Amino acid sequence: MSEIISPKEARLLANAYRSEILKMTPREAVQITDAFGFSDYELGSILGRHDGRVYENLWEEVQRNPINSAQDLKAEVLKMIKEAHRRESRL
Repeated sequence: MSEIISPKEARLLANAYRSEILKMTPREAVQITDAFGFSDYELGSILGRHDGRVYENLWEEVQRNPINSAQDLKAEVLKMIKEAHRRESRL
């Protein structure tokens, strides 16, 4: 037999879960995440890499992004940012 929990019970469960997660140390969080066995490719995350080279991998990804190498595109993006900043400023 299966039972459905009420919305109130679901909230209580969610709150209990969150409070336990907040108690978790970074090492425990990594161990739990690693237990799922996802590959770096499946995660698709620069920050959650198995090799621990967060900054090196982030820098490599930034360098691979075309917007960071195309000078014309870079100039156009900077122009758009400056224009948006001018419009938002009310000073």
